[in-house]
Amino acid sequence: MTPRSTPFRPRRARGAINRRLLAAIGIWVALGVIAAIWWKPWEQHPNARRAADAAAGAPADAATEPAAADPIADTGVPTGDSAPAPAALATDLAPAELPDNRTLLRGSHVKLARVTEGHAEELESGATVARGDRLRFGVLLPYRMHVYAFNQEEGAATTVMFPLEALAHRNPLPAGNNELPGLLNGRDASYEVMGRGASEEMLMVLAIEPNAFLEAKLAELGEVATGEATPPDPAGELSIEALARALEPAVRADEVRVLRWTLRHAP
Repeated sequence: MTPRSTPFRPRRARGAINRRLLAAIGIWVALGVIAAIWWKPWEQHPNARRAADAAAGAPADAATEPAAADPIADTGVPTGDSAPAPAALATDLAPAELPDNRTLLRGSHVKLARVTEGHAEELESGATVARGDRLRFGVLLPYRMHVYAFNQEEGAATTVMFPLEALAHRNPLPAGNNELPGLLNGRDASYEVMGRGASEEMLMVLAIEPNAFLEAKLAELGEVATGEATPPDPAGELSIEALARALEPAVRADEVRVLRWTLRHAP
């Protein structure tokens, strides 16, 4: 065997391979650095998330913005799109920091609903109800408030819906979601339509502070309910119409907010 010197070409080939390998590694590293700079998680890229949501047909920021609170979340009483988010509640504000009464009263949301098994149907004034229908109020308050509710069937005396001694809820109702009547003897209750006469009226009053006029009327109607007083004239000073008129000065002074419903009775 004739000895031969080691040729130089193989060395050049291995060096070229090494250089190409290093170049490829460098390219991959550079790409990785670029990706690390430009790619961020979705929560750090709201614009990208909004674009993805828009492409999917979802509203922007739907995953991060708090949903509007529902006055009757458990029974599904609808509240509309104007209900304020929980962050709008004024429970943690000092008295000097509170908005004025008008803002607080107008920031409240009340819905009346007919409740059936697993379903709630919002009722506007003028709706038709039938004997035996069960009704509930959904009351969303931005601040604790005193709530008064009255009912009057056509040709009958006015009765108190809230507050009632037998109910668990007491005035003032707390800020947030409230359902009326709420619990009665530890169980969920509702207002049952008796269906007497052609129609009935409901009156609800919201007040930041106890309303002296209504507190006095509650006492009068309470005596009627217990048989200690004669039922008042349906068209007298305790009628829904008379109560609403008597409260007009308080409404103008932003002391109370008054809501009324007229419900027709099905034949």
